[in-house]
Amino acid sequence: MILSSVAFAQEKKVSGRVTGADGKPLVGVTIAVQGSNIATQTDANGKYSLSVPVGKVMVFRYVGHSDKTIIVKDGQSLFNVSLEDQNTALDEVVVVAYGTAKKESVTGSVTSVSAKDIEKRPVTNAFAALEGSAAGIQLNNTSGMPGAEPSIRIRGFSSLSGSTDPLYVFDGVP
Repeated sequence: MILSSVAFAQEKKVSGRVTGADGKPLVGVTIAVQGSNIATQTDANGKYSLSVPVGKVMVFRYVGHSDKTIIVKDGQSLFNVSLEDQNTALDEVVVVAYGTAKKESVTGSVTSVSAKDIEKRPVTNAFAALEGSAAGIQLNNTSGMPGAEPSIRIRGFSSLSGSTDPLYVFDGVP
């Protein structure tokens, strides 16, 4: 006779609030379970909710702040976290689609356009100011209507993922 026993990881619904060192809520903090694809972000009040297997590690990440890790233990369901400011000059850090990286370790092309660059240009909208301010940006007006969204392409029309639209990040929010 053969008996088998299967142990399932007990999942726990955890929640909490993420604040900065000043006690104010942080919006858009990424909370990820290490070694899995389970993740979420904080809402406008800094609150989050997530189902996490007991014993797993939650990692809290936010641009300009030090990462924090917490192990989920049985009997715990509320995790209020305060993230400390990270003293890194912003020109040394690049925000990429999958997190942050030091500028020297990024292998792709990174270009930033500052507000000072845009305000010097005599254009009718911010999108038009982007054209010509960084290599490879093509702007095509799709309509003559005021306020119509233009088509913006960066370095051509082909893509491995099928999407040719760029990712816009304003003040750290995609």
